[in-house]
Amino acid sequence: MSIRLTEDQILQLAPDAASVKAVQGQAKTSKWPLLRCGERALWGHCQGSGSSPYQTIVDLTNIAFKCSCPSHKFPCKHALGLLLLYARSESAFAQEDEPEWVTSWIDKRAETAEKKAQREERKKEGEKVKDPKQAERRQANRHAKILAGMQELELWMKDLLRTGLMHVASSQRGSIYEMARRMVDAQASGVAQRLYEIYEIDYNAEGWKELLLDRLSRLYLLISAYRRIETLSEDWQGELRTMVGIPQAQDEVLAGEGVEDDWLVLYTEERSTGDNRTEVAHLYGLQSGRYAVRLTFIVPGRPSMELSLMEGVVYRAKLFFYKGVLNSRALVQDATHTEKTFVPQSFGSIEEGMAYYRERMGQNPFAQHTSLCLGEVRICPEGESFALYDARGRRQPVSIRREDGLSFLTLTGGRPCNAFVIISEGEWRLISIWYDGHYRITQHEYHTKEYE
Repeated sequence: MSIRLTEDQILQLAPDAASVKAVQGQAKTSKWPLLRCGERALWGHCQGSGSSPYQTIVDLTNIAFKCSCPSHKFPCKHALGLLLLYARSESAFAQEDEPEWVTSWIDKRAETAEKKAQREERKKEGEKVKDPKQAERRQANRHAKILAGMQELELWMKDLLRTGLMHVASSQRGSIYEMARRMVDAQASGVAQRLYEIYEIDYNAEGWKELLLDRLSRLYLLISAYRRIETLSEDWQGELRTMVGIPQAQDEVLAGEGVEDDWLVLYTEERSTGDNRTEVAHLYGLQSGRYAVRLTFIVPGRPSMELSLMEGVVYRAKLFFYKGVLNSRALVQDATHTEKTFVPQSFGSIEEGMAYYRERMGQNPFAQHTSLCLGEVRICPEGESFALYDARGRRQPVSIRREDGLSFLTLTGGRPCNAFVIISEGEWRLISIWYDGHYRITQHEYHTKEYE
């Protein structure tokens, strides 16, 4: 099934701000001496600076790109320009059977995906015949290494507090990074990640001491909880193992009960830690009323075979959630694009949203974020910042780029709208709004996206 994207969704795929303008320049029929389309793909010849045109392909079944140009940016301006031109003027593309150079690339992608599925299947079969005692010994050895690493971390934290938090910014910051590396050696990558987040605090910003103390407190709580993991419930054991960095096997996750629903992609963002990059997609289920997060780990130079989830699009899919306490991370399976649109169920006041956030944090203090929607709130400027006001006059400051806040304000004219926010460490990030049939999302780097 072909995926149809709007112009804003296509521009969302541009790798940087400069590329957006360049893509617009390529979305002209005068740039393309050949424009063709089939059931699976678009393809064309784009006249570049050389004598031979670039051969460009877009896979429409699972949006992906290929171009013979030498650009290091991906997707390149030619591939995105081709897709943008198709969204604007489908009639400019003549229907035709795929030529060999298109068919070979599309078939190779399908073959790669099939081989990956076969490898996963063989891996599952291999795991079934492994010696269970050997697996238990490996788990016990890793558990012992993690406990030893945590003991070292606890001593370091006590020394840090004894010295005083004021010294962290000036003389102790390097030791945070070194301790994170030690946690990697102890096979506790999740603990290392939390230390990297402490290392990356802006120690020149207002409120850094409170943020540092909060993150250290949660880390100490994690150490204490993991030490008695065997006494806790199965959900808490799964939660703590995930927190310290012990991954849950995908086949175990997929063995659970899936949640089939219409899932709206609310927002996608990319997070980076050192050389590691992760795409995070936030979703909401129409029937289940459940929020979900899909993580896609990006390997430089290796295209992802996962379905690209586009913001503002509703997919019919089955989600399988990882074990944990209020865990929202899930694997997305059997996703198909739909033409549906809807507004998530929203809280009637800021106080109700705040109560929901407090309840979830009370149930799981390790939760790194809480997603929620608010109904009938107004966006109001307050100097250089913004706040939300509900019908009862309750005020909630929100974090949002000034350009986005002004864009939202222009759309709504100060009138009530529905808003999607992500709360993390007490900060409310305003991500998107619904108003008068429009769904508008904040900028990643360069543009605000709007869907109807």
